[in-house]
Amino acid sequence: MGEAIDAIVKNVEDRRDSMIVILTGYPKEMAELVGANPGIKSRFPKTIHFEDYSSEELVAILKLIAKKGEYKLTKEALETATTWLDAHERGHGFGNGRLARNLFEAAVAQHAKRLTDNENPTDAQLMTLETEDIAGVVVKN
Repeated sequence: MGEAIDAIVKNVEDRRDSMIVILTGYPKEMAELVGANPGIKSRFPKTIHFEDYSSEELVAILKLIAKKGEYKLTKEALETATTWLDAHERGHGFGNGRLARNLFEAAVAQHAKRLTDNENPTDAQLMTLETEDIAGVVVKN
């Protein structure tokens, strides 16, 4: 990692008038990264901390992901999603928007399992995520 940091420091210095570098990550790991090289802290003088998304914001992200995938969620499924998201600890390593994507992907898999015995599902059934699709996703803290 030392060589990569040295290369970043050199490029930031050599191109300081034409280059912007943004480093992102979890606070503890970013502090370690910045502290790993004496020249890096002065070249990255600003730190912006973004709060984690609320469950309501994550549900909004989930709805956008579902819409992009041409799925709909019932009102009850959205309520279950809020409960599911609330069950996640918001500590170190919290996935933020990635958690909404993971929930969607796992719910789609649950949805497919649920419909396997249905020989002639309707378009609406194929495109609608129900409460059990969300509730069937294992919460991993």
